[in-house]
Amino acid sequence: MKRIVFLLMLVGMAFSNSMAQAIELTGFYGYMVNTDLKTYYGTYKLADNPNYGGILSVEVAPGMFGEFHYNRSDTKFSYYYNNISEPMDMSTEYYQLGGLKSMGTGKVQPFGAMSLGAARFNLKESYGDFNSGAAWSFAGTLGLGAKIYLNDKLGIRLQARMDLPLRFSGLWIGTGGGGASFVVPVWQFDFSAGVFLRLGT
Repeated sequence: MKRIVFLLMLVGMAFSNSMAQAIELTGFYGYMVNTDLKTYYGTYKLADNPNYGGILSVEVAPGMFGEFHYNRSDTKFSYYYNNISEPMDMSTEYYQLGGLKSMGTGKVQPFGAMSLGAARFNLKESYGDFNSGAAWSFAGTLGLGAKIYLNDKLGIRLQARMDLPLRFSGLWIGTGGGGASFVVPVWQFDFSAGVFLRLGT
């Protein structure tokens, strides 16, 4: 987390020296809620867990921002079959490019946001017919929230976001060299609060 925020700060300072647009750097922490995954093979569960990350925002027009955001949650992946489960460590990561539109010009500015990019599901343990490894998915997000400007340079960002992997594949179930890959839909919702630093004009 510290390395991500530090990298975003360096990028933001570089942009601010060469661009007239304002730059906002946000670090956030929150909680991610996951839906159950019901398939032919059984029920899968991603445990609800904290999430954290960073956002780099570039103001391209008054009240409109282009954004890159990184969002991570370290969770447990459980496979239920005949009421038996074995939790395994898994991380979910979102790498997203998108836009944000804020409303109003006061100290409190509601906003809507959307993005497209990739999601990474990294299973860190092997158990039974599950092998550790990472699977990538095309993903999008939709968000609503508000920015609270404490002064010209510092503020608080509150946000609720729906994270949508549009295709999740790569978990391999089987024995020996055979098995069956499958597509699993999962809906994730995160609720976060963060502090942002505004650079430039």
